[in-house]
Amino acid sequence: MLVMLAWLSRASPPLLGSAKAWRWRGGVNKNLSSSAQPEDSINQLKSWLPNLPMPIAATGVAATGLLSYIYMELRTYEKQIKGLDTKIETQIKGLDMKMETQIKGLDQKINHLDMKIDMLSETLSSKFDALNDFKTQLLIRMEKSEDRVDAQLRELVKRA
Repeated sequence: MLVMLAWLSRASPPLLGSAKAWRWRGGVNKNLSSSAQPEDSINQLKSWLPNLPMPIAATGVAATGLLSYIYMELRTYEKQIKGLDTKIETQIKGLDMKMETQIKGLDQKINHLDMKIDMLSETLSSKFDALNDFKTQLLIRMEKSEDRVDAQLRELVKRA
């Protein structure tokens, strides 16, 4: 197909009755842009076909059919890709929402555990304080008991 288009666009003077002569009469658009849509190229090829000599026209028909088929396949793949993109985006959004929910749940559990730890720390701290108070009172009692025992021993020593 590219060979045929290159052959049609040669700059040498055309032979009378050839496809090139037809092109020189203005039948072919010389300004094919690379940014043209595929359907533009297909339509342009279809418009050229009736005026071309038979072997070239047959090649053009085949090329047009092939281009149409390729274009339709590309459109199908494009639609499939867009569908997959949409599906993937939806799944990603769903996973994001699921992760956010799980993170919020974990944050709540962590906060609850922090509160429990704080309560246990306060309870433990108050129990240690109570234990220290008991120990202090016990030491005071022991000192008083020692003082009484010492006093009694002194009295016994004085009597004896």
